[in-house]
Parts: sequence; C-alpha cells; structure tokens
Amino acid sequence: FFRDFTDPLTMEALKKLDKSMARAGYCLLTILDKETAEPIGLMTFILEKPNARVYKFGILLDTNCQRKTVAIDAINILGDFLFNKCFAHKLSVEFSDEDKQIHRITALGGFDHDATLKEELFMDGRYYDEARYSLHIDMYEALYSTYLDSKT
Repeated sequence: FFRDFTDPLTMEALKKLDKSMARAGYCLLTILDKETAEPIGLMTFILEKPNARVYKFGILLDTNCQRKTVAIDAINILGDFLFNKCFAHKLSVEFSDEDKQIHRITALGGFDHDATLKEELFMDGRYYDEARYSLHIDMYEALYSTYLDSKT
C-alpha cells in the first residue's frame, strides 16, 4: 500500500525509532533528499536467518518520492552493503499481496516470488496476505554489480 506518513519525518523522530528498533535487532537507515538533505524515507533490515545469511528489509518513502528512482537507488545501496560487506546470501522483502504495483516492481527488479503468507499482515483492523520475494546474490551481481558506478 502506498501510504502517507502520519507525521513529517524528522531526524529526532528517526533517532528515537532507530533506538527502539535496535532493541529488537533491526537496523534503520534514513533516506535523505539529495538536494535538501531532509529525511524522505527510511529502510530497515535485520539478519533474519544467520546460518543461511538471509537479510529481510523494508522501505518506506514519502509519497512525493514514490514512483521515482529513489527506492531503486536506496535498495541498491543497501544491497551493495549487505552482499559485499555483510556477505548476505539473499535479501527478502514482504508486503501486502494486494499491492499489485509492488509485485510488478519487485519482479522487474529481479526478485523471485517465494511465497504467499496467509493473513500475516494486520493493518487498519484487518488481516491481509503477504507476498514474500527474495533476491539472491547471483541475480544481484548479474543485474546490479555496476549500478552504483553509474550514479557517481
């Protein structure tokens, strides 16, 4: 679901959220606007399966920044870090199965559909199915190994 933030993103609020999420084992990255350096979104990730080196991530963007390359750039930066510095084997992402736009974007990005998880998401007083997609290191390298080079 493309949704607005209920409050404007501030660095102070993100720092508090980061401390809270760190207690649960999550890492939080702030996405900044290239021109204003203001927060426009965030990404989270966690080492979900240490033995298999599977990282789970999530991304939230301000609605004004959606449907642009901001998410692609952010995921590539995170992918570069997790695959090349943390030696991830694969990245996984889960989202509402009803969101056909995210299905399309994820598949176009080289992610494989792994599963549909029945009633795994509770939002707005209702249960939804979640789609789980993953990107393996070999596909990441084939598609994105030089992506960041083109951005510098």
